Amino acid sequence: RGKKPGQGTGFDISDDDLLEMEQCRELVVASAIFGNYDMIQHPRNVNELSKANACFYMFVDEETMAYVKNSSSLYKDNKVGLWRLVVVRNLPYEDPRRTGKIPKLLLHRLFPNVRFSVWIDAKLQLVVDPYLLLERFLWRKNSSFAISRHYRRFDVYEEAEANKAAGKYDNASIDEQIDFYRNEGLTHYSPAKLPITSGR
Repeated sequence: RGKKPGQGTGFDISDDDLLEMEQCRELVVASAIFGNYDMIQHPRNVNELSKANACFYMFVDEETMAYVKNSSSLYKDNKVGLWRLVVVRNLPYEDPRRTGKIPKLLLHRLFPNVRFSVWIDAKLQLVVDPYLLLERFLWRKNSSFAISRHYRRFDVYEEAEANKAAGKYDNASIDEQIDFYRNEGLTHYSPAKLPITSGR
């Protein structure tokens, strides 16, 4: 099982926050801002039942937390609007985008007791009730997993080139990852690949 997430793992969370996170049972809506890279986007159109049953967590580093405390009139008791802020220490990467991948990919470990999770990239805003997302993309289709399409690209190879052009990561590490995908048999996107199924 390994170490408990958030304790001595290079993505350290206080015991109080971890205990609070374990209390989340039904649905967690989560996001992250590291390096004060984005502005907090407040969820809209969330009904009172969802506010009572869903947990809203925003993972931040100390730099982002300091900025929020000093600049937001909505900040009170580690909360900004619906978001409960969790300060993460001992960050494993200098690049905030890389650090942000940790909660995005490991929500199931950070919130071991929830039934459903919704990840919202920090630059985006949740504009519908999160239970409507579950109803539309999971429950209607009897699915267990849903992921949004990229707003511009569908091809991993094109995304790699766009990341290289934007200077997001070291080009050699992008090439190494793409070579891995290619060796595993990943081919370029084409409409012939649709529908993509889970293999159930």
